[in-house]
Amino acid sequence: MFIEPTPIAEILVPLLPDIGLLIVLLLVLSIDLFTSGPSNRSLGVITAVGLLVVMAADLAVGFGLGAVNNPDFTGPALGGMLVYDQLSLIFRTAVLLGGSIAALISLNVEGLGRSGEY
Repeated sequence: MFIEPTPIAEILVPLLPDIGLLIVLLLVLSIDLFTSGPSNRSLGVITAVGLLVVMAADLAVGFGLGAVNNPDFTGPALGGMLVYDQLSLIFRTAVLLGGSIAALISLNVEGLGRSGEY
């Protein structure tokens, strides 16, 4: 009758990229809040580097540590809200790489980078 508790690692591994993105978001917004200047190009660089770090960490956990091939971590997580498998890992990698490239390209756009758009 009792429901067996889910180990914390099975919950955290699929959520690692989202937690990393939250940390990058809070870092960029706090830097934007406490710094001033006519052009804050460093926000775009911090965003791009943060997205690349999240992407590398996700790939290291997924493929490097073999979490994608481990049946404890693959499949639906959090009641089916997230799916952690090879396809989702590759798609998430493509989105994070595209976001970092877009952040770097937008550094040269006139009028952008004066507030926390990143």
